[in-house]
Amino acid sequence: MTLPPHADLPTREAAIRNARDTLALDPLIVDTETTGLGDDAEIVEIAVVDSQGSIVFDSLVRPSRPIPGEASDIHGITNAAVAVAPGFAQLWAAELKGVLRTVPHVAIYNADYDVRLITQSLGRRQRQRGNRSWAGVTSIMDLYAQFWGEWHDYFQSYTWQKLEAAAYQCGLDWEGDAHRALADAKMSLKVLEFMAAFRQ
Repeated sequence: MTLPPHADLPTREAAIRNARDTLALDPLIVDTETTGLGDDAEIVEIAVVDSQGSIVFDSLVRPSRPIPGEASDIHGITNAAVAVAPGFAQLWAAELKGVLRTVPHVAIYNADYDVRLITQSLGRRQRQRGNRSWAGVTSIMDLYAQFWGEWHDYFQSYTWQKLEAAAYQCGLDWEGDAHRALADAKMSLKVLEFMAAFRQ
């Protein structure tokens, strides 16, 4: 791994400490695939692995609206594939809510996005009941932006790296196909572990 020459060492060290602290919490790692990016987007696949990389939960999800072709082109999940899958609110009530209550902490690569999609996919009635079921969330993408250290002058912040870019930069190998929830969850854990094990 060749780190950018302009990386700020104290900031990277802080990211490394935060990665170690996150792993010490024994978090669950969550990833989703969705119908899109907007306010009406919904989850079509969700996976959860534990801090050892073992599968805790992995399921396709049937959204309330058809999956757009451009989304299927990215993750490969078609309307036919989810036709008999459960809806997200059903999965949440039956299994996922309980799974996420088993730990005090969750780590997600793009946490802001995935937490928003979980909320959107629950539907109005369940959202109103307050279904946030974990005490804390770490954004692995934010930590990695600090770790990688590519400064963005316009936004005055460290530049987010896509998961595929982070995997490449760290020299990590995929288990499965990128843009599928289980493979992405496992890679998110690998990126977190890479930061935690890094020595300046």
